[in-house]
Amino acid sequence: MAGITGVDGLASGIQTTQIVDAMISAQRNATTVQESRKALLEARLEAVRGFNTRMLGAQLELSNLRSGAAFNTNTATSSNSGVLSATANSSAVAGSYNLNVTKMASAHQLAAAGQASRSANLGSGTITLQMGNGAPVELSVSSDSSSLDAIARQISDAGLGVTAYVVQQDGADPYRLVLQSQQTGLSSAITISADGDLAGLFSGMETLSAADDAQIQMGSGSLIFSSSTNQFTNVIPGVTINAASTGSSTLTVGRDVSGAAEAITSFMESMNQAIDYLRANTEVDLEGGQSGILLSETDLRRGLDSVIRQIFTAVPGLPTSMNNVTSIGIGIDRTTGQLTVDQGVLSAKLTSDPNGVAKLFNNSGVSSDPGIEFASMGAATKATQPFTVDITQAARRAETTGANLSNDPIVIDASNRAFGLSVNGRSYAMNLAEGTYSSAQLVAHLQAVLDGELGPQDKVNVGVNGDGQVQLSTQRFGSAATLRVDASSANGVFGFSTGLTAGANVVGTINGQAATGSGQILTGTSGDAEGLALIVRSTTPVSNATLSVNVGLGTRLGSRFSALTDSQSGAITAKENSLTSSISNIQEQVRRVDERLELRREGLLRQFRTMETLIGQFQSQQSFLEGSIAAWNNLARSVGSNRRN
Repeated sequence: MAGITGVDGLASGIQTTQIVDAMISAQRNATTVQESRKALLEARLEAVRGFNTRMLGAQLELSNLRSGAAFNTNTATSSNSGVLSATANSSAVAGSYNLNVTKMASAHQLAAAGQASRSANLGSGTITLQMGNGAPVELSVSSDSSSLDAIARQISDAGLGVTAYVVQQDGADPYRLVLQSQQTGLSSAITISADGDLAGLFSGMETLSAADDAQIQMGSGSLIFSSSTNQFTNVIPGVTINAASTGSSTLTVGRDVSGAAEAITSFMESMNQAIDYLRANTEVDLEGGQSGILLSETDLRRGLDSVIRQIFTAVPGLPTSMNNVTSIGIGIDRTTGQLTVDQGVLSAKLTSDPNGVAKLFNNSGVSSDPGIEFASMGAATKATQPFTVDITQAARRAETTGANLSNDPIVIDASNRAFGLSVNGRSYAMNLAEGTYSSAQLVAHLQAVLDGELGPQDKVNVGVNGDGQVQLSTQRFGSAATLRVDASSANGVFGFSTGLTAGANVVGTINGQAATGSGQILTGTSGDAEGLALIVRSTTPVSNATLSVNVGLGTRLGSRFSALTDSQSGAITAKENSLTSSISNIQEQVRRVDERLELRREGLLRQFRTMETLIGQFQSQQSFLEGSIAAWNNLARSVGSNRRN
């Protein structure tokens, strides 16, 4: 409704707007109190959100601890970085390894005979080009596009992994066509020939650089590893080695405790941020008479205290010497309430017992059977009692058995060096190095070649069974693991079956209820065992094994954090919702009062307008009467004067 204006003192001279505003302001004093309360609640809501942000930050740091990654970090240190460097993943096998880089990988490089011109056409013909053990590819060259430059472009543009270019040397016939493999290793060796007018160009190619694999010898024995590049992933499990030059180096692989120490310290520091924030907002200033904005929020203090108490609660099932964070240097400052970390004690514990420290924060298990291990547990897993585990079928790899290799020596040459196989549905073609081998050397060489060529998910182990027969088996377990050897020339030596073989998943029950097997992982699907995952390494059936689960601080603290920060049911969320609702209610109350007062103001102004109108009318009548009386008086005086005359 539009406001009523323009009535001040039109007839009465009274400042009606000021009078009405004063009346309305007096009636609005009650809403001023409400607005002050609303400002207080908004400040409190902002403080609650600040506390929530800090608790969520601590919860994020806790999740880094719960993931276990911080406790599974390894390092690899080379004594001679000029020879090799290395990185180690979480599965790296710790130890000290004496390694000798005996060869560096090189790319094949060939040069054709010199020509007098690089632009003159040489005639027509067909070039046959083969990379390693791949299929030969024919390139047809026309007589009008057969110069050295044109042939180089045609080879380079064929997408065969070969770069061709023309160089100029000194002397007669200075122009030479050079072919270079784009990849290093024996598998990228170039074989080239031509017919027609070009036959002479490609006959008697000069080798500028031979294709070769890099090789690393471990120790002083016969264990040699090959790679088509200067990077090795097959020498030490979980370690990637980058060769830089030939020579010897000692590679030390071990646990990196700095990552775990940093993760633990970061969690404690983030907790201290939350502790300091809540203390600052709940303190009472006795001198100034002021209190923290969150002083009355006892639910928040109780929630934070619950988290802190859980941090210092012993983890059931762990050794008493290592079942509490105080044993790894974590304490509390009784004056400030802050958590403290003794870095010396923490580092020493991580060095001497890294698994023990990890079990403090992460879930773990103790099995009565060494072939059954705890892997993980789900949110629905109830770890109140030991679980009973029965295995009726152990997981198996995909395997194939070949011939007995007892007939030494074994010669590998161009006629029998090609070896191909399919692993987990992916095909690989490779070449063995030509040479004379004992059976043990050939098995070791095949392992090295497979390690260098197969992808990380397709690794295959080479071994010899009790009958002297060579065997291949996938590192992967389960029905998804498949293996098939191609009918390649090298298989004439090894004699593997060319049929497809597959592995098998583990089969068993947990607490008498069927569980789901995937490779070696057995996962409970119902009851207390729902979400419980076990690693079954046993190669034979197992009956009545028991497994006790120890719930680490990570999971226990997770529930305490959720009680505070959960977006649906957390105490902080409930407080935020309550404050938001109270603020909205006050806003609505003030809005309604303002609406009523505005109506009251307009009503008063309307009444004053009516009054001014009436006063105006009265003033008009007064003027009329005053005029009439004056006229009458004048008339009377005039009549009286006439009579006297």
